[in-house]
Amino acid sequence: MIAQTSRAVRLLPLAALFAAGGCFATRNDVRVVQSDLASFRTEQLKANADQREALAVAMRTLAVASDSVRVMSNRLTSVQGAMLGGLRDVNEQLIQVQVLLKQSASLIDRLRGEQEIRSTQAAAVPAILSAGMSDTSTRAAAPQTSA
Repeated sequence: MIAQTSRAVRLLPLAALFAAGGCFATRNDVRVVQSDLASFRTEQLKANADQREALAVAMRTLAVASDSVRVMSNRLTSVQGAMLGGLRDVNEQLIQVQVLLKQSASLIDRLRGEQEIRSTQAAAVPAILSAGMSDTSTRAAAPQTSA
């Protein structure tokens, strides 16, 4: 009876395994799982390499774009400075023109005043001359009538 009991004790683990669903894997099953894992790792490494390459391309493109933006910013600053300098020159010239126009206006006003004075004097001279001539003509005419 002891022999039967020891034999039953030995078979008990095998019976438990079969009762649990027979979870045995053959060498071929292990090889298939190992092959699947190896192909998964290879795919992951390739995907990682592709992502690194895409990231490197994006970084190079970003560096080129950054350089272009920097160059354009420098050009814009240069053009902006030139425009400000040009506007300053135009403003200075405009001020000079305004000063010259004021001088011209004052010169024109002075010349107009002188012209009015001359006109007044010129109008007075013929009046004096005509008054003087009418006096001499009446004087000259008077003796002729008396004689």
